[in-house]
Amino acid sequence: ALPNLLHSEGFSSNRSEGEQSSRRGELKGALSALYGDLVFTCATYHFAKQFAKSGQNVYFYRFNQQSNFYANLGITVCSGDTICHGADLPYVFGSPLVSQKMFTETDYDFSIEIMKMLTDFAKNGKAHNVWPKLIDISDANSVPKVKDLNPNDMSLVLDNPYGSTCDGIWSNYF
Repeated sequence: ALPNLLHSEGFSSNRSEGEQSSRRGELKGALSALYGDLVFTCATYHFAKQFAKSGQNVYFYRFNQQSNFYANLGITVCSGDTICHGADLPYVFGSPLVSQKMFTETDYDFSIEIMKMLTDFAKNGKAHNVWPKLIDISDANSVPKVKDLNPNDMSLVLDNPYGSTCDGIWSNYF
């Protein structure tokens, strides 16, 4: 089905090679986002919500930092605005501290912050002062709160950022 779609009217010979390539890139990005939502984001989100509703302390984050690390390794699908699964791992394990030439100073500082947060979570059960529980079960009107891990603003907390993507039709399956 995908090869037919790539050669359908949207990619007709009436378009320049650059336009066709651009459209293929857009389609590849859309399919990648759909796959990520199906396999990673929505399944994890719904599991976490159910676990939180059972009375457990659940903290959820959206990793929102793209380094040049993957591009330097030749992995082009994880470049630009695309944050790929596992993009947080170099920061968690301190790669910017070890391989400084592959990362920026921002990456270096952000990695230290991420490692500190995870260490605090292991020690105290809470990673950061500005990181609320996913769901506050004591408040019937509580919406899911997700910590945005972004070196530009570590105080950002998102209100139900996956509601439009993962709730609705997906909640029938999770």
